[in-house]
Amino acid sequence: MKQKKKRNICNYMVLILVVMSFMVQPAVSFGGDSVKENMGSHTEKFKVIGYYCGEWFDVPVEKLQAEKLTHVMYGFLIPTENGTFKPFEEPEELKQLIERCHSVGTKVYVSIGGYREKDGTPLYPVFEKIGADDNLRKVFVDNAIEVVQTYGFDGVEMDWEYPRYSTSLDYEKTIVQLSEQLKPMGKGLSTALPGTGSTDGKNVWEALAGVTDKTIECFDFISLMCYDLTTDPNHSPIWYSNTSINYWKNFRNVPAEKLVLGMPLYARPSWQQYRFLVEKMRIRIMRIQSL
Repeated sequence: MKQKKKRNICNYMVLILVVMSFMVQPAVSFGGDSVKENMGSHTEKFKVIGYYCGEWFDVPVEKLQAEKLTHVMYGFLIPTENGTFKPFEEPEELKQLIERCHSVGTKVYVSIGGYREKDGTPLYPVFEKIGADDNLRKVFVDNAIEVVQTYGFDGVEMDWEYPRYSTSLDYEKTIVQLSEQLKPMGKGLSTALPGTGSTDGKNVWEALAGVTDKTIECFDFISLMCYDLTTDPNHSPIWYSNTSINYWKNFRNVPAEKLVLGMPLYARPSWQQYRFLVEKMRIRIMRIQSL
């Protein structure tokens, strides 16, 4: 896998991530059986979400363990300044992915945006231009709906990284318009937002504080990106997850079932994938045992 490319696109997309709803509920077994089978009546609340990046992953669709996931986020659908989107680079693979997931009851959302394009160009200026213009915003939403209908996506993940105080209302308008068109179709709408180290709800990064309550109400769930923390040698410490969850639950009054905890399956600064880290550990253990 070409890790350098993925680094330029979005830091948290280095590998399929598993994200789980942070809820007070019975423990769930993650043995050989399907996660969804083990969840039983909690299937609608408990989420195991994987990201699939099309041409940036070297794992073929047929090897994807879709039955162990409740949702797959397919990235990325890249917006342009005129409100339209760049075409998917692997449309046939995408169709296979959706067919594979739907055959086992797994939902597939299209993830719009990300932090950067493949060449490293940030996407937030594009989002800001679209959000500030009524006509561009309508083109954007109409085209997003067309993509959802064309490919049969189950919903949209809005990955505008990141809203600012100055663009807060434009962000809200964009999300509200998306919601107004998606919900009557029975389609879902979610977002990915960064974590926070704030313990008292104050001095919170504007990417979070600038997201209005009206905007939050439009989302079915929020994926919290509790990783890539630059101020801690461990880029995804437990305390970071705790403070992020605490912020949304206690200071923004978001129900627990709408919060989804992002878990990075990669190392920093090497960006090595989890499967390679496990293999290294396995080899190390074997060497120790042979001594």
